[in-house]
Amino acid sequence: MEGLWDQVKDCLCNRVFPTLEDLEHALTEALRPFYEDNQRALFLVFGWMHTQANAS
Repeated sequence: MEGLWDQVKDCLCNRVFPTLEDLEHALTEALRPFYEDNQRALFLVFGWMHTQANAS
């Protein structure tokens, strides 16, 4: 989850959204690459697991 949040917050940080709908639109656009390309989402999980497995 942290990997996804890191990606999303980079798109949303230091911005002011005048309406909740504007925030929702920006959030949807930030998440779009992950639901359009499931390999990108899987990389967040398996890339992390691979890094952790090789950390010792």
